[in-house]
Amino acid sequence: MAYKELQVRRDTAANWTTNDPTLKAGEFGYETDTGKLKVGDGSTAWTSLDYITGAGSDAFTVKIDAAATAGYLGAAAGDGVLRTSTGLSYADGGDYVTLTTNDGEIDHNSLSNYDGNKHVDHTGVTLTAGTGLTGGGDISSNRTFNVDIGITDDKILQVDDADAADNDYAKFTADGIEGRSYSEVREDLNLVIETTKTVNFTSDMSAAEIQALIDAVGRNISDGTVLTFQFGDGTYTLTDRLYFAGFYGGGQVTIQGDRTETDNSILHTSQDVFLDFTGETHGIVVVNTTNTVYIYNLKIEVDNSAEDVRAIWMQNVNKGTLLYNYVLGSSVAQGSGFQFDSGIYYCQANYVSNVKYGIRSLFCRTYSGGNDETGTDPAYGLVAQYASTVGKYGTQPAGSTANELESTGGVIRA
Repeated sequence: MAYKELQVRRDTAANWTTNDPTLKAGEFGYETDTGKLKVGDGSTAWTSLDYITGAGSDAFTVKIDAAATAGYLGAAAGDGVLRTSTGLSYADGGDYVTLTTNDGEIDHNSLSNYDGNKHVDHTGVTLTAGTGLTGGGDISSNRTFNVDIGITDDKILQVDDADAADNDYAKFTADGIEGRSYSEVREDLNLVIETTKTVNFTSDMSAAEIQALIDAVGRNISDGTVLTFQFGDGTYTLTDRLYFAGFYGGGQVTIQGDRTETDNSILHTSQDVFLDFTGETHGIVVVNTTNTVYIYNLKIEVDNSAEDVRAIWMQNVNKGTLLYNYVLGSSVAQGSGFQFDSGIYYCQANYVSNVKYGIRSLFCRTYSGGNDETGTDPAYGLVAQYASTVGKYGTQPAGSTANELESTGGVIRA
């Protein structure tokens, strides 16, 4: 069988439009630059002819045919190229189609990526008031919660800055807030300590670390209570004074070294605890305390070469007792080994060396017995000034300038 080559009339889209020829009936016209085809009818000019659908960049252009039926776009019900389904309808506009969603037919629970937790019935979710609150309700509208204020069970604390009275304070407990009186608050803050309490120090501690432990202790030392600050054996290098202040009550405060050391209860210079304050000013300072304070078995050294410092200084103490200590300085030009101000003090079996005033009393009563000097004598062994009365018995520290000094109304009596 012989085949013949068929060539279609062709040109660019621009030339077809410019020339606008009339194709013969059944004659093809091909646009070489768009790939589109038209078929002539023998009477219609090029620009008025329609392209053949399914060709070129407009392939499968949908056209509305008069024979289209409901639910279809295309020539007929069985040949449609686009079909609508549930939730979607169309309206034939002749040259166009309007697609419309039918919201009432759409089941949003069946949509892709639907999350039921994000779509809930607001009347089915309830906000419930907990302890200390009232109000609430479902989330179909705004809800208000009220705070129940007071200092009773299941209430919220209201801060009141009025005069202190019972239940004018509060304590946080595992069960909530508990109303407290002033005296109860003092107990809560550890201002009253147990019958016996010992605070231990070690020679590797700094002055700041020791002071922090001192400050952490409750100040109310009640009758029958003994609070002991215990220095462990060794040499302490301290760059600041140690400050014991503000204790009150009828109990006892003890500051001590090793009470079991060799010669522990007689005059001696071999204390196992040595507090070296030569890098600072005063040594141990005890002030504003209504308790009885005992200081035992400590060796304390200060640098008084440039300042008027004290190795042990007790001021405004109800009663102080010092036993078996050894204090020394670096110059007899100034400074005191023991200085007592405003109170009653007992100083017995202590050594003092190389200070201006060995045992100095101001505005108070002091009882001195069995004390002595060692090494470099103080300038004055026993001193009474500013209306102080010093009662002496037994040995007393000798002075290089004078054994005793009375001035400004001070008196030393045997």
